[in-house]
Amino acid sequence: MLSAALILSLVPTGTFPALSASQLKELRTTKQNVYLPGHVPKGMKANVNVEVSKEDKTQTYYQVTYTLGKSKFTIQSASEGIGDVFLEDDKGNGLESAYQKVKTKPFGEVEIEFDKKTKRQFIVNWIEMPKKQMPRYIAMFGSDISLETAKKIIASVRRA
Repeated sequence: MLSAALILSLVPTGTFPALSASQLKELRTTKQNVYLPGHVPKGMKANVNVEVSKEDKTQTYYQVTYTLGKSKFTIQSASEGIGDVFLEDDKGNGLESAYQKVKTKPFGEVEIEFDKKTKRQFIVNWIEMPKKQMPRYIAMFGSDISLETAKKIIASVRRA
């Protein structure tokens, strides 16, 4: 059950919170499917990075990182070959993991791997897009965010 404080700290919107119109336009220039959270904690700021191959316009990459203080949530996509996302501490050491499932509209049920000790670091490793869309894969990860807040953000992800 979500606490009243958590519910009040999330920003529901018909648009995509923390993104400016120019950032959203930049993401849409890829002419690929873009997925973003419909809810993020109030006050988070977004940083957008988009790359499109000059040789093959179907080979795209985007990353949107939302930050507030030390809290961070990232959603990224890739057409191919970017490598796995790992649950690690600041020194690159693997963390003891636990898993929970979250239902999302575009991807169905996804598995969140999280730091079993603190429950404040998590990943959703590469999800293959339905119907072989481009980009082909989406990953999400974050730190200094509670597991309950992470689940709410991930559940809110939808096509932009």
